[in-house]
Amino acid sequence: FIMINKRLIVEASNIHLGGGYILLQQLLTQLEVENQRTIVFLDSRLEGVIKGHSNLEIHFVKATLIGRLTHYLALPKIPRLNDTLFCFGNIPPFATPSGCRSIVFLQNWFLICSWRKVKADNIAVYIRLVVERFLLRMFAKNISLLIVQSESMKRQVQNQLPDLRVLVQPFFSMPEIQKNESSDFYFYPARGDKSKNHLNLVNGWIELSKHGIRPRLVITIDSCVNPDLTCWIDEMIDKYALNIENIGFVDISAIGILYSQSPVIIFPSYFESFGLPLVEANALDLEVIAPELDYVRDVCTPQETFDPHSARSIARAVLRHRRLDSDIKCGSAADIINTLLFRDAYSDEN
Repeated sequence: FIMINKRLIVEASNIHLGGGYILLQQLLTQLEVENQRTIVFLDSRLEGVIKGHSNLEIHFVKATLIGRLTHYLALPKIPRLNDTLFCFGNIPPFATPSGCRSIVFLQNWFLICSWRKVKADNIAVYIRLVVERFLLRMFAKNISLLIVQSESMKRQVQNQLPDLRVLVQPFFSMPEIQKNESSDFYFYPARGDKSKNHLNLVNGWIELSKHGIRPRLVITIDSCVNPDLTCWIDEMIDKYALNIENIGFVDISAIGILYSQSPVIIFPSYFESFGLPLVEANALDLEVIAPELDYVRDVCTPQETFDPHSARSIARAVLRHRRLDSDIKCGSAADIINTLLFRDAYSDEN
């Protein structure tokens, strides 16, 4: 957006991890070099983490219910005439700030999808999604402009909130990379949320292992955030001798190093508001294996596609990519016994 007003107030206290955090870092870095008076509100958990922005007036909001509620109630009173209030964390202001524009950056697909598609890893996350969906609809009238990052998100917003003015504005910057000698591995940079579909991805690798095919897969799940998932993946690695490496959370500089090794991006996520790794892969001429879904086609043309609900479909896509026979057959006695004795509870097949 064009900063034509006196001050920019950035409300980002709802962000402290994931793709939103990466985008927030890029936004702050860019604002640091702009000749623009900027006030920024951040999550208190980022205090001591966000550094090197002396040109910005940064305030930290306590990451508690009372702290955030107090902040959101006071927020509409902060902008002055001709200021711009930029709500970077999906939630619009509770009241219309006097004489200023309020722009909301929406990056959470679950806030504008149909109710039946809302999924969460636990009850706390589900409650947060319910509250944020309610706030978005309740205070949508206070939004001057809603920014999304893909045409799919725009269509979904227009279905749910038809009165809003929506702008598609992809927001990302490429990590700096220097191409090294190519390596042969598949890379999935994503957190361990259920919607990221690691279960079917790993089950696809199990399917491949049953036929003696063990391609290298690198994933980025934080074991502290998703202990049950990482424990299960470790068990599956041991049980099926899978060539999977979980390197944990990586920042943007480490992502650049991994991209420089010429991996193939495999991206089984069910839903995305943008799909930043797909955009980066496309810009860097990396090969992509991804679901046959609108959000994927919005930003890239994958080399192979699959049904994200099927582990076997994922496995077949990898086989096609490796120019192997994609018709997986379970015909040997060993395969039958393996199926009878070692069928896993996480499997999506009956």
